[in-house]
Amino acid sequence: MKHEPIAITGRGVVSTLGTTPEALADGLEAGRSGITRWKEMDPRIYSKIGGDLSGFDLAGFLADQGAPERVSHVLRGVPPATAMAAAAALDAARDADVSGVAPERLGHVIGCHNAHVKGHQVNAQILEEEPDFLEPLFGLWGFDTDIASAIAEVLTARGPVFTVGGACASSNLSICAAVDAIRAGRADAVVAGGVATSASSLALQAWSHLEALSIQSFNDRPTEASRPFDADREGFVPSEGAAMVVLERREHALARGARVYGWLLGTGASSSATRHTRPDREGQVRAMRSALSEAGLTGRDVDFVSAHATSTPKGDAVEAESITEALDGHAPPVNTPKSMLGHCLQGAAAIELVATLEQLRRGRLHGCANLERPDVELDLAREVREVSARVALSNSFGFGGLNSSVVVGAA
Repeated sequence: MKHEPIAITGRGVVSTLGTTPEALADGLEAGRSGITRWKEMDPRIYSKIGGDLSGFDLAGFLADQGAPERVSHVLRGVPPATAMAAAAALDAARDADVSGVAPERLGHVIGCHNAHVKGHQVNAQILEEEPDFLEPLFGLWGFDTDIASAIAEVLTARGPVFTVGGACASSNLSICAAVDAIRAGRADAVVAGGVATSASSLALQAWSHLEALSIQSFNDRPTEASRPFDADREGFVPSEGAAMVVLERREHALARGARVYGWLLGTGASSSATRHTRPDREGQVRAMRSALSEAGLTGRDVDFVSAHATSTPKGDAVEAESITEALDGHAPPVNTPKSMLGHCLQGAAAIELVATLEQLRRGRLHGCANLERPDVELDLAREVREVSARVALSNSFGFGGLNSSVVVGAA
């Protein structure tokens, strides 16, 4: 069943390639990698490389944005994931000028979970050594909901505010939930997106034990490690980052004269009914077809695909088959920002949505870095490609068979 499109009126991003949509898109077009060696990890862990944002300066970001003292006060001393998510949310809200939205009609949904693993790890060590010296506010910010609450406070968002956890599909699922809230009449506008789990030695070593990460061949060549759809891929490269978009009812956005960057045409989500990490083609196909159905489109209407493509041997191969099946054999160009950004986990889908909007706006697709020996049957964009694209499909699939897709239309 076709639904009315939802306007996308604001964008904010914090990534290893920059903190504006334009900088992100410029970096992707240039083929610049944001992957380096980790700066602050236990040297004993297997993972040596990733998208490290440990130097992100929230105070400097707020100063550059001219944020009022009230905002700086609320966000003083927050942990890294909260800092990145809040920066992205504030920038998206500024971009959309949500001051024209009634606070009771402004919502916020963020895709995240276990966002502060590093903080939990540090405080667990403190507890072992000296219980009286736990971080004073750990009992508050240790919950993921504190990120949503902090953002709601700085935005004065008094509509629906909550978190959505769906592994690496979290951001897309938060956007699905935001769209549902708008269509149900519970909000006129929602700031939605996600933030990656802050990189920690604990999480990185755990994922290494699952044999999910690139830990063997590229530690001395970090920029070459994330290589979706390439025969030499060996696992995903974790990265930090966050992104938010402002979603609005079409009539509401047009009535207040908001700039529309694109349209959320359809959302889709499915479960593969498994707790395992292995990908499932049938579940992925259902998510893509659900999003297309909601948009009132077919596979042949898709002009390009922003693939989930995390650079895992099995995952990329299954997704390639899923795309072909979901689009009924139609073969539009396919790319993936993860070849340069790495995998931004719960924040990945939102960051990739921002990149997708920029590609639709510019009429150019960025290439796939490190694609030397492609081993799937897709029309992969190996370098910047001029296109006349009006509709894009963006996929995000999470551990435990959590599948999501969104269909985006050009403004």
